Amino acid sequence: MKQVVVSIPNSLLAGGLCLHLKDKHQLNVVTQQRQSEILATCLEVKADILLAEVRDYPPLTIMDWVKHHQEIVNHLPNCKLVVIVDENSSPEASLAVKEAKKKGHLHMFFFSSVSGEYLSAVLESL
Repeated sequence: MKQVVVSIPNSLLAGGLCLHLKDKHQLNVVTQQRQSEILATCLEVKADILLAEVRDYPPLTIMDWVKHHQEIVNHLPNCKLVVIVDENSSPEASLAVKEAKKKGHLHMFFFSSVSGEYLSAVLESL
């Protein structure tokens, strides 16, 4: 069973996504909204995946998450960074995420319009 730490401040998106992941898939999901606790939470559950929401402003930019992930992989080298971004409300963040993926800074990204079923299937395959 994969350990997934979810940090998505958008409570509607986070709530629905976490319920979907927990109910239908072989993923153990832990939520953590406090940026200062991301590393500790990932270490505690030995996270396989950090699923984070990217926005246009700190502390939720793609580079903020890349920095968090770099700290995590110092302790958990197999932990993957997966991000979700709202391509409609955050078009600049969407472009930054695509560029970060091209540069190898993250393992996968999703737009928030993707179905929970598809996102779950990809997370299980990582």
